[in-house]
Amino acid sequence: MAQLTNTFETYDAVGNREDLQNIIYNITPTDTPFMSSIGTGTATFTKHEWQTDSLASAASNAQIEGDDSPSAAMSATSRVLNYTQISYKPVMVSGTQEAVIHAGVNSELAYQIAKKAKELKRDMEATVTGNQAEVTGNASTARKLGSLGAWVATNDDLSSAGSPASGGAGNSDNSSIFSKYNLTLGCNQPTNIADRFVEFVNGSNRMGGFGTAGLTFGTDTADANALSDYEEGSWTPAYTPASGSFTMFNASGTYVKIGKLVMCSGTLSCNGSSSPSGAVHISGLPFTVDAVGGSWNNQGGGGSVFPGYNFTNDMTNLVCVKSGTTAYVFDDSATGLATSDVGTGYNEGQSSFTFTYTHA
Repeated sequence: MAQLTNTFETYDAVGNREDLQNIIYNITPTDTPFMSSIGTGTATFTKHEWQTDSLASAASNAQIEGDDSPSAAMSATSRVLNYTQISYKPVMVSGTQEAVIHAGVNSELAYQIAKKAKELKRDMEATVTGNQAEVTGNASTARKLGSLGAWVATNDDLSSAGSPASGGAGNSDNSSIFSKYNLTLGCNQPTNIADRFVEFVNGSNRMGGFGTAGLTFGTDTADANALSDYEEGSWTPAYTPASGSFTMFNASGTYVKIGKLVMCSGTLSCNGSSSPSGAVHISGLPFTVDAVGGSWNNQGGGGSVFPGYNFTNDMTNLVCVKSGTTAYVFDDSATGLATSDVGTGYNEGQSSFTFTYTHA
């Protein structure tokens, strides 16, 4: 239905009021669980120090009645420190912007101050839970506090080796956690993140591990021996002649790929053709065949063909073509499949096949 001539619509009007809600939705999380759960204190100088002490290890403690008390060694406390850090979020609002009528807020300045306060708290949470080393600071360098990551000594997994705070243990342990603590599962911590891997152990014996190159077994950690892939899927095979074409009635296949090894199965049948001639091969392999050594081209892998209705009975051998995605079918005398061996009527030229090859 067309619009009537001279209809005055919203696109023509200039006096319609805008539809703007009188509220501002903050879609950013503002929780700071670490800062909300730890205690607070007061620092009276930029360098804040305190003392720590620890109890002696618990032990069996039985003494003879009436025996004199022996002398005992006393231990001094440890004096540790950290630095205060200044964080800021500036707010600047013009007098005119503060004076005009706003949507969602009464005062632009008050709103921006509250918003920046939340941002500042999030910045502080990110700082104290990070892996930041302390910095004394000077006239050209900002002071920095030693964050949580600089104080954690063991059982951590930082993005790099920790920088210990003054008096703190820090994290400088790049060995595998499993080997140090005899865990069932551990993660080594080299500085280069790409070199890290998760390991499975039985006592002190490595059973295997996951790295960037894949899964390794036993004590072998070589990338070249890692299992990098497992997948299952489908592929679409086809009879492909040297010239012309076949019309497929049924063309289905499945595969399982474990590392470089590909195991395929499939079925084919025809329903017509367009002047096919010459040798016929099966095309559409799901992965490129490995370029194995040797001068014979047809040696990338192979399997068996099971002839069906109106498909020559003696063509039972399938050989994959190296560096390609095709396979040829032969009889026992190495005669290849020809167009005359494949029926092209309704659901004729039936064959099923299974074969295995290595992926390039």
